[in-house]
Amino acid sequence: GVDKVDESERREDYFEPISPDRSSNHQEAQFTDGEDEEEPPEEEEEDEEEDAEVEEEDEDGHTVESIEEEEDEIEEEPGEEVDEDDGYEQISSDEDGIADMERENYKLGFDIEYTAEDLASVPTMAYDPYDREIGPLLYFNPPYRTKYENEVARLKELDQEKVGVANIDAAVKLKELLELYKDDRGAKWVMALEEVPSLLVKGLSYVQLFESNQDHLKQLVDWTMDALSLYTAITQPIALNVRQLKAGTKLVSSLAECGSEGVSALSDAGIIDKLFVLLFAEHMSSSLKLNTLKALDSVVSVTEGMEKFLNNKTEEQEKSGYQRLVELILTDQTVRVVTAGSAIVQKCHFYEILSDLERLAAHLAESTPVPSHINEADQDVHPGREKGSKDNEEVDLATPSDLDHLLEASNISEVEVEKLVSILDELLHLLEAAPYSMIQPPVKSFPTAARITGPPERDDPAPALLR
Repeated sequence: GVDKVDESERREDYFEPISPDRSSNHQEAQFTDGEDEEEPPEEEEEDEEEDAEVEEEDEDGHTVESIEEEEDEIEEEPGEEVDEDDGYEQISSDEDGIADMERENYKLGFDIEYTAEDLASVPTMAYDPYDREIGPLLYFNPPYRTKYENEVARLKELDQEKVGVANIDAAVKLKELLELYKDDRGAKWVMALEEVPSLLVKGLSYVQLFESNQDHLKQLVDWTMDALSLYTAITQPIALNVRQLKAGTKLVSSLAECGSEGVSALSDAGIIDKLFVLLFAEHMSSSLKLNTLKALDSVVSVTEGMEKFLNNKTEEQEKSGYQRLVELILTDQTVRVVTAGSAIVQKCHFYEILSDLERLAAHLAESTPVPSHINEADQDVHPGREKGSKDNEEVDLATPSDLDHLLEASNISEVEVEKLVSILDELLHLLEAAPYSMIQPPVKSFPTAARITGPPERDDPAPALLR
């Protein structure tokens, strides 16, 4: 019985008064009960249990009544209207204006009227593209540059004392490896080959710029030629010979990223012939051929390498690199090797078409005379005068006949015009298909349109095409 009384007291504390009228009534009743409880009569336990049950029922009834009255008041409140002035000033909300601005209904209208005098006072400017000098980019690196070339350009603007720690550490590490394994061609040398490519961008750029008295690039090229040698690979242990060849092909790609300087050094050493020896070697796996073709693709992605690849004919080798690559594709090769070789062939076609366009454009520019009346019209253009505008209108109206006159006066034939149009069409087609036809496929996936697994395409043909 005592526990129930305590529970009822806790419930009384839990419910707070809602309205002044109801709270006052309930509080009086509760206080009255409390006064009665202060004079406890001496009764038996059974009477105390019955009184506690009655009190609990009364409290539940009061609680239900208060909840019902509160719901009635909430329903009546929306219908109530305040007719009398309650002494408070009405506060307006800015939410409507904010909503209008969000719906773009909040607009300011500006009526600006220009008079003829205002327009006449504004000087007219004629744009002449030949008067503008194209300078280097100030905030962005040119897209045709490699990471190595960007790093060299950055270091040229700095003093040697202000060069970062990363460049100095990479240069020190690179020189240590070149000095430590200068004559060694064993297992540790192969491990050094695998470590060198990550040091070229930061380390070789610093060494070539600030320590030009030592020819470290030549030593790296010698390492590359030795790493691609089948004779050196045979002398290595079984698991190490493949690692040596793969490290050599990766070093070729890394040196080709050094730009024209690295590609020229590799070409002079005979890197193209060395790569074709690996491609035509017997019992060569497809993965090694793919790595070799990727190295060859890096070489021909620079202008000096492409020129050497297309025109490299010696007494020992009467065929150019392009001809030998086509012969390789026509032999019995896997589909991945054929796809990788075809990407290089497409780059060669693109370079050939660009060369034809350059020659044809130079020929047309030399054989086409400059019309004299266009220069006179340009000289007569004066800002703010009606005569200049009339002259411009006459020149614009006479444009079709001027084109016909130019074609008649020059030595351009219809055959040359058709050839120019076909070259531009072919260039457009190659540029549209470049992201699919001019990149090397990943080594661990098949060249299919539906790619289920494997890494995404990482090569971007744009920098090589811009070069």
